[in-house]
Amino acid sequence: MSLRPPRLAAPAAPQHQRPLSPTYGWPKGSDRRWRSQRARKLADEPRCERCLAQGKLTLATEVHHLLPISQGGAKYD
Repeated sequence: MSLRPPRLAAPAAPQHQRPLSPTYGWPKGSDRRWRSQRARKLADEPRCERCLAQGKLTLATEVHHLLPISQGGAKYD
């Protein structure tokens, strides 16, 4: 008979809502350079620019490209 208490199993890793990119491990294929630029942008301007244009005050959760990539914009703009 063992005197040790029973060991608890580690909790399961959280499941992501979207599949991860096989290249970078982040959704939508973002890379270290984009995540760094995103963090700097949100630190410089934590308010949502689209909401500000409408007169609303909201914290930003996303960073948008100047011109969407689907419309020919550059990845790091």
